[in-house]
Amino acid sequence: MLLQLIIKENNVNFAIYLDDGAMTGLFLDQREVRKTLRDKYSDGKMILNTFSYTGAFSVFAVLGRAIKTTSVDLAKRSLPKTSEQFCINDIDTKKQEIIVDDVFNYFKYAVKKQYKFDVVVLDPPSFARSKKITFSVSKDYVNLLKEAIQITNKNGIIVASTNCANFGMIKFRHFIEQAFRELNGKYKVEETYSLPKDFRICTEFKEGDYLKVVFIKKLK
Repeated sequence: MLLQLIIKENNVNFAIYLDDGAMTGLFLDQREVRKTLRDKYSDGKMILNTFSYTGAFSVFAVLGRAIKTTSVDLAKRSLPKTSEQFCINDIDTKKQEIIVDDVFNYFKYAVKKQYKFDVVVLDPPSFARSKKITFSVSKDYVNLLKEAIQITNKNGIIVASTNCANFGMIKFRHFIEQAFRELNGKYKVEETYSLPKDFRICTEFKEGDYLKVVFIKKLK
């Protein structure tokens, strides 16, 4: 039987299991980003959390008074894991939506149903493979952004994030520029994040400075 450990991040509870492998589902390098989402971008908003896994962004969004969150991840365990995080924060799981599906399939479904969101969180793994799709941040992030842009409301926010160490923030922002340009759209960068100050970076190993997060406002 696995031992549940409740930890607290910025007054939010999370259940983790240290005896269930190295992947706890709570990535501490994103803690400032989650706090910003809760404190500045969630109130009264409809929020889509893609590649959601244990739903950490969704929990913070609900506690930031989001109207509703939709969490999408291909992993089957994302459903019970996300439900658990909602429950230990006294959030009614039935009022939120947790979907086990390929994110690109969900984008197509959302376009078909004409769904729109006020905030879309994009935090994919650097590399992933499903039965139909092989995803690589270096090759496919522009297309991922284009999918997200199409279901984001005007003046909505896209939280674009990657932990891919193969390129820096300048190239990542070029991805954003390219995605909007190809859709004839306009945007504004609201704020950016990299690793928190307590994550030490070795100057001889530049790949250690891997985290890149951009809060993008869709203007058109």
